[in-house]
Amino acid sequence: RLRAADVFGRPVEWTPAEIESRIRTAYQKLARSPQDWVGLVDLRPMLGDAPKAEVDAVLKELSRTGKAHLVPEPNRKVLNDADQAAAVRIGGEDNHLIIVEAS
Repeated sequence: RLRAADVFGRPVEWTPAEIESRIRTAYQKLARSPQDWVGLVDLRPMLGDAPKAEVDAVLKELSRTGKAHLVPEPNRKVLNDADQAAAVRIGGEDNHLIIVEAS
């Protein structure tokens, strides 16, 4: 008489603040220096099981408010399928790199 939630646990609901915190932590671990560009392909796996759509919404908000800067990879020839899947689309353009401003 067990429910799936009893065995596997309940799905975690992420708040935007929690996702932003994880993004900042992951960025700090990946950046070699302050203001270093980091690939979203490297950052996303460090966010745990946060849903992509929710992460994308937080990334867009960070960009909109100037707390982060997202840009496309300038050398499109180096992009692979993983880079494309990790990109966040803003203004009709896929962005692959991020700088997170210190809070």
